[in-house]
Amino acid sequence: MDPNSTLSLPMGLETLRDVPLPLTVTPPGPPELPALHVPLPAQEVLRRTENRRVVLVTAPAGYGKSVAVAAWLAGQQKTAVWLTAEAYDQQPHVFWGRLWKALHRAIPEVMPFASISPQPHSSFYWVTMLLHQLEACTTPLVLVIDDVQRLAGDTTEWHQAITFLAEHMPVPHQLVLIGRGTPPMPLARLRLNQHLLEVDPVHFQVSAEAGYRYVDAVLGLAKQEAVIQKFLAATEGWITGMILVARAIKRQRLEGGRWSAIQPYRDIDTYFAEEVFAPLPSEQQRFLLKTAPFASLTAEFCDVLLQQEHSQEVLELIERQQIFLRPHERHPGTYRYHHLFAQFLRQRQGWNVTDQSSGDKQVIVALLHHGFLREAAQLAATDGAYDQLAVVLERMVQQTFDTDQQEEIQHWLDRVPLSVRQSRPSFAFTQQLLTMGQGQIAPLASEQMTAPALAPAAATAPAAVLRTMTAFQAAAMTEALQAGQQAAADLPPGGLR
Repeated sequence: MDPNSTLSLPMGLETLRDVPLPLTVTPPGPPELPALHVPLPAQEVLRRTENRRVVLVTAPAGYGKSVAVAAWLAGQQKTAVWLTAEAYDQQPHVFWGRLWKALHRAIPEVMPFASISPQPHSSFYWVTMLLHQLEACTTPLVLVIDDVQRLAGDTTEWHQAITFLAEHMPVPHQLVLIGRGTPPMPLARLRLNQHLLEVDPVHFQVSAEAGYRYVDAVLGLAKQEAVIQKFLAATEGWITGMILVARAIKRQRLEGGRWSAIQPYRDIDTYFAEEVFAPLPSEQQRFLLKTAPFASLTAEFCDVLLQQEHSQEVLELIERQQIFLRPHERHPGTYRYHHLFAQFLRQRQGWNVTDQSSGDKQVIVALLHHGFLREAAQLAATDGAYDQLAVVLERMVQQTFDTDQQEEIQHWLDRVPLSVRQSRPSFAFTQQLLTMGQGQIAPLASEQMTAPALAPAAATAPAAVLRTMTAFQAAAMTEALQAGQQAAADLPPGGLR
């Protein structure tokens, strides 16, 4: 990067001093600590920052990143300079000007902003000047830049400048970067030299017990203890979700209303809508809405679902941006959404998605063709496409007797209307196969087999085979032998498929 390169200024402005900084600026300084503070594991990790030039703090929105760093700084002897990035900081001269003024305000020995050459400069120039000032500064300093994900305007220039600052941060000063995702900067060298301390999302997980203690401290033990504990468990350690639950319950109590689990969900949905979903580009919003109904995601599945070929890159980007997507604990190589975020997306999809039955039917066919049976059944059930659901379930029962899926398959089977069952003779056999797979002995449903549409099917080879298996399970050997002979006689030339 050329340190002498200049930034273009708006028409009529000749020097950097002529560039007006925004009138509404977040005051420099850490956030105030709440009166009732929930301890986070991250605070213990932050105590191990000795001899680390850079501290990188990343987690999704509302996990308590800023509060954890502020609590750590409260016990430090170093001077803290805290700057929260804003959308207008994407203009380098605005960001570096705000940062420089905050530094001078905290440490007067840093030269005042007005004494810097009025000629506009590149970010690299600002970083070089900043490092010279820090090397001469005798006051130990912690420089905190919060919400770094907002600094994405001139991505290459800004991240090159921050990388240079991180790699050359003079001892005993420290640079703390806080954001919702890992900045696209090389970290391997900092890790190798043990100059980097990383505080990850796992360090911000609050246990359900700690969350309940917080709610108890705010409200006292509630009569709905079991309900609240269940709800807190659904937050998966997300501290903002726990706080919203406590505030919603307290508000209902003050208003004299009865306990309702709907109110906390409304508050959480509002938070997700404003803080997480709204700032995303439309293409990412579409991806989230379309994939939200499914419990686990893979790139191949998302490609089929969305009829595209770059889902792996999208999944990796969403994970890197910390948008409440995480690797699935029980299925390596797959992803899942945070429980409450998935619920928010599903509800929002119901509000905004118009009738797309034709397109969804094509997607179900594609999922079925590629072997995503469970996902095809889930989409068909969600859309009320019961004819397609029946086809998918028949395939699922024929291909797997996985005990983990039998209860789910039975749930979907029960949703298929009787009219659809009676229009598909093989559906009764599907039900019987599932029943036998569950280790139960039950005859074919007589009310279905006597239906006019099913009567001819009762004498087919599949029916005879099922009767043979049922009789064999019941140890009725004579009946099993007779049914087996009938099945063999009814087999088509190509065999039973």
